[in-house]
Amino acid sequence: MVIDLYQETYFGFWTYSKTNEKLFEIDKIKISTSTLRTWLIKDPLWKKERKGRKHRHWRERKAYLGEMVQMDGSHHDWLEGRGPKMVIMA
Repeated sequence: MVIDLYQETYFGFWTYSKTNEKLFEIDKIKISTSTLRTWLIKDPLWKKERKGRKHRHWRERKAYLGEMVQMDGSHHDWLEGRGPKMVIMA
């Protein structure tokens, strides 16, 4: 009965606990989350998709230790209206 309800109504919920909450709230069926999980894994309805990691390209190594330069610019009215807006580079 629970498996049929899951297929008809709750298929695609993100977690076992959320599915279990809705089973109790709407259908008044009280079972433990671990029991629901066991049933859904046994009957291959629950498929957890794993996300693949994105391949990262490593930057080229610098010739000397500490050679990499990092810059950050902050656009602001640094002179408080007494001059043009400026960018401070740090």
